[in-house]
Amino acid sequence: MNQWSDRLRGLVRENFIAEDLDPHLPRIEMIGGRRVNIENHRGIIEYSDIEMRVALSDGELDITGHDMELRALTLTELTIAGVIDAIAYRRQGSGGGGSI
Repeated sequence: MNQWSDRLRGLVRENFIAEDLDPHLPRIEMIGGRRVNIENHRGIIEYSDIEMRVALSDGELDITGHDMELRALTLTELTIAGVIDAIAYRRQGSGGGGSI
């Protein structure tokens, strides 16, 4: 399986296939200000009803708001619902990140 993942990453780098097919890149979908779906996460770092931090392959995602709850969780996907005020993507080792 690792050999297949390496080959897939190589094809992505060479632009033969879309980046969203790379199983190592996080995919983040926000639906209004009420729900966030995250694919390819690496676990939950912090969890409360006002802040959640999710580990990603290349950093972490900080989600702030209120009345937030974890609606679904699998090994690779999770869904957070509630009132979402801000999302910040923090890359590992870059010293920064960006808000979404």
